[in-house]
Amino acid sequence: MPPPTSVIFIPVPYRQTTSNVLGSVRGAIILIQRSLIQVNNVIARDTRLKKRYSDASKRELLLVIGLICILLASAYANTPIATYSNISAFGLSTYTLTFQGYDYDNKGEVSIYVNGKLATSLPTVESSQNNNVWKSFSLEISNYVVSGSNTITFKQNLYSSAVQSVKVTGPNGALLSDSTYHSMWTGGTSSVSYKFSTSSTTSTATTTTTFSKGTSWNSKVACTPIKVKITDITARATGSKSYANSMFSPGITVPSSAPSGSNAKRWLTKGPTPSGWISPGPPCSIKNSKGQVVGIFVEIDGVKRTTVVNEDYHSTYDPINGGHSMPNGKSWPDSTFNIYDPTISSGSCSSPTDPNCYGRIHLEIDNNWKAAGYCGSGTACDNAALASKTSSYSTLIDVQGFIFWDPGHESDQWHSYSGWELHPLTAWRVH
Repeated sequence: MPPPTSVIFIPVPYRQTTSNVLGSVRGAIILIQRSLIQVNNVIARDTRLKKRYSDASKRELLLVIGLICILLASAYANTPIATYSNISAFGLSTYTLTFQGYDYDNKGEVSIYVNGKLATSLPTVESSQNNNVWKSFSLEISNYVVSGSNTITFKQNLYSSAVQSVKVTGPNGALLSDSTYHSMWTGGTSSVSYKFSTSSTTSTATTTTTFSKGTSWNSKVACTPIKVKITDITARATGSKSYANSMFSPGITVPSSAPSGSNAKRWLTKGPTPSGWISPGPPCSIKNSKGQVVGIFVEIDGVKRTTVVNEDYHSTYDPINGGHSMPNGKSWPDSTFNIYDPTISSGSCSSPTDPNCYGRIHLEIDNNWKAAGYCGSGTACDNAALASKTSSYSTLIDVQGFIFWDPGHESDQWHSYSGWELHPLTAWRVH
């Protein structure tokens, strides 16, 4: 992931504080004084006006002009058009929001709300230089912060972007610090919210991500999928950084009751399971490494695939599924391939720092799922139909499956220098 290339200070529009009102009044007084002098001079120079207006008339005229100036100053003092620099001189606390935004290139594509009030929309102008790069932003949000609990929301208005390294600093230091990567896009993860408290002395955060939801295409899976992008899973990174920053870490894992040697990626859901299967099957959601509950059964739409390969043949079920022989003593393979998001990746992945890798992930139609009849011929995860009815690097497809981290392939190029997989893949369809 490239480092942020610049820091942009955003002067946020806000309603005037005491200091700004006083400033506006001082400006109004100066304006009145200048207006009175100018009117007096005009009347003094113009003999016709001099004859027309008595001293009393001039006073009335000047009074009217003065009242108009005062009304204009009052309106200005209550109009959110000023920009804020510092209010600490009046004893008020200062709060600053800093964060890194990715791909902030279209005017107004992301709006930032503090406690439901619009603070700003970014970028403020068309910014092609921000295309597919990280930028650091700093916003003064003091006028929106309230005593106690506060919520900051990033809302995607156009296209897609990402946010990470969100921090709120108050008069006594950091109140919020969250490095987690979150991508957003219209029609999908449209908003991300962060909570912090002005009374907290430690850096704590609660993040809520809003995902669109679908329906499971495999009758053996009762979970409701959340719709994500590949970069939601990889956090636009590779290796251990991807694992640490992803909101889906650690992925599905085996329960403590599972026999030795069990592997979560082969765990069958509830159904016509083999003897000895460990209930309840892979979960629909997990508590991630940051203590947040997230859906772990996902749907990824509009991707392309690489070549489908049959490998890793097994003739017995995984210990978590009972460990017995598969039907008719037959060996079943995993059907493996990669998918990639064509909007950000070419499908290649040359090195851990290659951005193409961030938009690519490994998928497997599992051999245990085939042996149990959950996948294979005539099912929602028919590997033969996938190979014959779609073309590699060409056909757009949608997929569903459980997110799994395989640490054994974290450094492998063919695995996109990441341990992330959809395994088991439970369904696919043409986009």
